Amino acid sequence: MKKLVMAMMLFGFSCITQAGLITDIAGNLLGATNVEVDGNLFDVAFEDGTCIDVFSGCDDNADFTFNTQSAAIAASWALVNQVFIGIFDTDTTRTNGCEDIHNFCWAYTPYDVNSVGQIEFHAATNGPEEYHDGVACCSTNDYIDLSLPYWDTATWAVWSVAGTDNNPDNEQGTTIPEPATLILFSMGLMVLVRRHSKSSFDCESSI
Repeated sequence: MKKLVMAMMLFGFSCITQAGLITDIAGNLLGATNVEVDGNLFDVAFEDGTCIDVFSGCDDNADFTFNTQSAAIAASWALVNQVFIGIFDTDTTRTNGCEDIHNFCWAYTPYDVNSVGQIEFHAATNGPEEYHDGVACCSTNDYIDLSLPYWDTATWAVWSVAGTDNNPDNEQGTTIPEPATLILFSMGLMVLVRRHSKSSFDCESSI
């Protein structure tokens, strides 16, 4: 029985540390924790506003978590595959910053300010159909001073190393464990309970 309790504690701890989606009280997607990008874990928050406000000036590469094109691409694909899932894939208006009535959402991950002052970024594209989901690239200076609500289809993906604060508005949310984590947790408990029951039966039958 002690082994069962210890295993339950371990499984419970793994549920807490697995990647999860963060929602507000209305069920809208604010971001996610422990998103895996190239083998490393990052947190992400979806934020409206100007690039200057959201990224501490938006005038230096150090303002961004990812600083290469390949890293921004990997981060964008991580959003498509790990964050924009379930209801947040089919109803993109539930992602913070995306209120487009046509149900499309672009999450921008900037990685560079080029020699002419343009923002280089990649975007996770999300829509109700599978062919809408993917990664796009652009460079622009339109969003340095203009707020992204200028486009209702767009939001900033503000990344940070997992466990650090990347929520400038200090918004509180609820973490939803990934479905795969819950399945593994349930399967693990079922196996342990079955083993425990079998061992108890064997002990009783040997008396």
